[in-house]
Amino acid sequence: MTMRPRKRVLVVGPSIGKGGVASVIRMHSNTRLWKTMNCYLLPTFNDRNLWMKFLVIFKAYLLAPFLILRYSLVHIHLAAQTSMIRKLPIVLLCKIMRKPLIIHLHAAGEFSLFEATPQWIVRLTFLLANRVVVLSRAWSEIVLTHVPEAPVVTLHNPVAIPHNLHQRGGEHPPVVIYVGKLEARKGYTDLLDAVAEVLPSFPNLQLWLLGNGEVLKAQQRAKTLGIEKSVLIPGWVDASELDAYYRKASIFCLPSFEEGLPMALLEAMSYALPVVCTPVGGVPDIISDGRNGLFAQAGDPASIRDQLLLLLGLPNFADRLGVNAARTVEEQCGLERIEIQLRDLYETVESEWVIRRRGVREASQAAD
Repeated sequence: MTMRPRKRVLVVGPSIGKGGVASVIRMHSNTRLWKTMNCYLLPTFNDRNLWMKFLVIFKAYLLAPFLILRYSLVHIHLAAQTSMIRKLPIVLLCKIMRKPLIIHLHAAGEFSLFEATPQWIVRLTFLLANRVVVLSRAWSEIVLTHVPEAPVVTLHNPVAIPHNLHQRGGEHPPVVIYVGKLEARKGYTDLLDAVAEVLPSFPNLQLWLLGNGEVLKAQQRAKTLGIEKSVLIPGWVDASELDAYYRKASIFCLPSFEEGLPMALLEAMSYALPVVCTPVGGVPDIISDGRNGLFAQAGDPASIRDQLLLLLGLPNFADRLGVNAARTVEEQCGLERIEIQLRDLYETVESEWVIRRRGVREASQAAD
């Protein structure tokens, strides 16, 4: 009796480092599924410097034909604009080499995907895929509005649930934490403006901005507002350091203008932090305003201020939001749950591909 060969999945995406997509891949790589499916990561992006970016993508293009030949299924993580353009040659290779393909979409917003990215590339990428994975129901509707034929499925980002969380509050000063790249679309300047208006009521409040990007600009903004002594901007921190920051924080805030389904939000919720965020992208799929988080309006520092004041003034209410947030994430985005859904997706796509190939082969033999 011959043994069935082990499944092999080639995962294509950024190297495991900074950024939300890298965090998703890191979560997947920590599951049993990664081992049982013999997953292998082919990096196509590294944000260290320009030379490293060129070297990584050159190496990816060089190795891709050989790796695609060896693996039975290809799973490509991509966003919009340059990310999608960069992956297009590998998408085409999968088609040429007749390998089933899963496209995992992490676009930040509808504009970046369907306005700033050439539409022929978007359509071609989606229509060549056996499945297009999106992060939320909202994103499913967006994609199908623009590309109705796209084979869309929804899969939330995975989160590892932390253990041994201690009760917050007491002797420590309250801390508002922001985790994400410091860039305009994330609304970090609005958060700085909001905190400047909260401090007169809660003068011991601290704001921690964790992430790479516009660090110097954020520092200058805090100085201009006169709140630099209340603001900590350590830049990007790794996963082990981030755990310590989450455990010491009181409130999480991410006032973005556009999002997919941000890993930082899900991580903060898993730590039972009350969250203030904006109802953009896939966020309303997870957050119910007033039950497991609070919504502020994007681009409106006064709205962010009011929600922060509410949580700081009503600690019992904030605790209840945090508990509900942790329960929501565990039920909808827990790593084991997403692992099962991803395994089912792999097996379904692979089975469909085998059946399709068999049908083509039998039809060809009949024609002969």
